[in-house]
Amino acid sequence: HSASYNIDLARSRPSSLRNTRRHIPFDIGADILKPWFIIGCSLTAITFFGTLFLERWLRHRGRLRENSNRSQKILAVCAILASALGGLALILLAVFDTRRYQSRHRLFLAIFVNGVFFSAVFTVAEYGFMVKHSPEHDRAYVRRSSMAKSVVATILIGAAIGMAVCLATGKTDAG
Repeated sequence: HSASYNIDLARSRPSSLRNTRRHIPFDIGADILKPWFIIGCSLTAITFFGTLFLERWLRHRGRLRENSNRSQKILAVCAILASALGGLALILLAVFDTRRYQSRHRLFLAIFVNGVFFSAVFTVAEYGFMVKHSPEHDRAYVRRSSMAKSVVATILIGAAIGMAVCLATGKTDAG
C-alpha cells in the first residue's frame, strides 16, 4: 500500500521535482497552484500598497500625527510609489512563471525586490525625520517604531542579497 502511494505522489509532482531528492518547489506557482499563487501575490501587493497609502491618508486627515515637514511627506509619497511599482512587479512575476518565462520572471522579481527595498528605505528615512521632529513625550514611541521598521528593512535587504547570490550562482537550493 505504501509503495503505490509513493508512486502516485511521484506522478502528481511538478515535472521539475520528479527526479529530485529535495523537494523545494521554486516553480510550484508555475504548475497546478498557479491560480492560487497569482491570487496570493495580488493580495500581498494590494495589502503592501494599501497599508502605506492608508497611513499617508490617515496622516493627511489628522487621524495619525501629521508629518512635521515637507521631507517627511515626500519620503512617504516615494515609499508609496515604490510599493506600487513593487506590487505591480509582484503580480507580473506571478503571471509570468519561472518555468515558461524565466527571463521575464527574473526581471519582475528584480523590480519587485527593488520596489520593496526603496519603499523600506524611504519609510525608515521618513521615521528617522519623525524622531528628530517629534515632541519629547512622543519621541520614545516614534524611535521604537523607527527601530522596528529598520529591523524589518534589514531582514528584507539580507533576504534579497541571499536570493541575488543564489540566482547569480545558479543555485536553486540554498540549503
